[in-house]
Parts: sequence; structure tokens; C-alpha cells
Amino acid sequence: MENKPMKDSTVQEDKTSAALREENTLLKEKLLDAQFKQNLAECRLAAAKNTIAALQGQLKEARGALVSKIANVDQKMNDMKQRLGQVIASKSAANKNRQDKYQWIRTHRDQEQQTDDQLKKQQEKDLDAAKYQEETEDLRQKIQELKDKLSNEEALRKVSEAAALEMKNKLQGKIEAAKEATLKVGELQQEVQKIRQEAQEELSHVKTSYITQLEELKRVNADIAAAQKTTEEQLASYKTQWQQERASLKEALQLFQESQEEKQEEWSRTEAEMTCRMKYLESLMKEMLEKKARRRRGWFARHFMCSGSQ
Repeated sequence: MENKPMKDSTVQEDKTSAALREENTLLKEKLLDAQFKQNLAECRLAAAKNTIAALQGQLKEARGALVSKIANVDQKMNDMKQRLGQVIASKSAANKNRQDKYQWIRTHRDQEQQTDDQLKKQQEKDLDAAKYQEETEDLRQKIQELKDKLSNEEALRKVSEAAALEMKNKLQGKIEAAKEATLKVGELQQEVQKIRQEAQEELSHVKTSYITQLEELKRVNADIAAAQKTTEEQLASYKTQWQQERASLKEALQLFQESQEEKQEEWSRTEAEMTCRMKYLESLMKEMLEKKARRRRGWFARHFMCSGSQ
């Protein structure tokens, strides 16, 4: 009867310990899940950073190539402009000299016509003028060729500028993509930060709950240990009491057995005495019956004898 409450208490403590262990296992699983989410977010962040670094490298290379091409085109344009300036300057100087000479010829043409020598000179000057016209035409053709070449260079420059603009647009697109990737990385970082914060909060909550449950488990273990100690003390007390009662029962049983043996011996003696008495009484009864029978036979004999004599 006394062991039943102890067994119920032990079963209740075992159930409480099992529930605490199960809850502790669930908390550990939640902690591992939060750590897995945090590691996954960090992996995504690292991949995004690598992608941004690759895009930045490509952007830097494309920007360097574009800057180099633009510098080459600008250098060619400057060289062409410088050469064209030099040619135009030299031709302008020669043209100015010829125009001054032609003006002088026209100014003094009337005076030169007065003499043959002057006429010859005038003819020579006319020839020079024709030559000047021819040279001027050649110069115009060269200037036109230079203009055409310059136009070609200008077209090439425009093509280069168009290519540069296209490259710039592509770079701008890559920059925009990089900005979007940066924004996505920022959002991912915020999400990672949020996940990390949630994981930290969950971890803190789990740690707090784990510590609380650990303290509760310690308290329960302490209660169990105290109950176990009390139970052991009670068991020891019960065992001592049982041993004492057992010894007392053994002693009482031994006394009872001894008493039974004594009673058995006394009963045996009494039975023997009673048997002897019964035998004695039976013999005495038999003897008395025999005496009575003899007396009766004597009486009958005397009675019949008296009757016969009458």
C-alpha cells in the first residue's frame, strides 16, 4: 500500500522527464533549422557578391577598352586636323603669295603692255597666272581630297562615336544591371540580415527556453533526487522495520513452534494419561459389571432357589 504512491510519483517524474527531453529535442531541431537558413542566406550573399565582382570586372575591362578606342580615335582626329591645318596653312600662304603677285601683275599690266619686254613678261605672267590657276585647281583638288579624307575620317569618327555610344549604352546597361544586382544584393543583404536577426531572435528565444527548461529539468531532477533520497530513506526505514518485524515474526514463530511442541508434548502426555485412565476406567467398569453380573446371578439363584423350595 505504501509503495503504490511512490510508484505513481516515479511514473509521473518519468513522464515529465520524457516530455522535457522531447521539447529539448524540438528546440534543438529548430536551432539547426535556423542555422541552416542562416548558412543558406550567407551562401546566396556570397554568390551575389561574386556575381557583382564579375560584373564589375567586365565593366572595368569594357570601360578600359572603350576609353582606349576613344583615345585612339581622338588621337587620329587630332593628327588629321593638325595635318589638314598644316596643309591649309601652307596652301593659304602660297595662295596669298600668288594672289599678291597676281594683283601686282594686274596693277602693272598697263605699264607692261607698253613694251614688248613688258608684254613678254606679261605673257610669262599670264603663263604664271595659268600655272597659278592650275596649281590653284590642283590645290583645290588636294583640298577636296583632304576634305573627302577628312569626311571619311569624320564618318569613321562618327562610326567610332556610334560604336563608342553603343558600347557606352551597353556599359550603361551593364551598369544598370550591376545597379539592379547591387539593389538585389542590398535586398538580399536586408533579407539575410532579417533572417539572421530572426535566427538570432529564435536562437535567443531557444536559448532562453532551453535555459529555462534546463533549469526546470535541474529543478525536476533535484526534486526527483530529493524524492529518490526520501524514497530510499523510506525504503531503508521500511526495510529496517520489515527486518525488525521479520525478526519479531521469526521469534514469535519460533516461540509459537516451541509452544506448539510443548502443547503437543503436553497433549501427548494428556492423551497418554487419558488413554491410561480410559483403560483403567474400562477395566474398572468391566470389573464392576462382572461384579454386578455375579451379584445378579447370585440374586437370581437365591430367588429361584427360594421359589423352588416353596
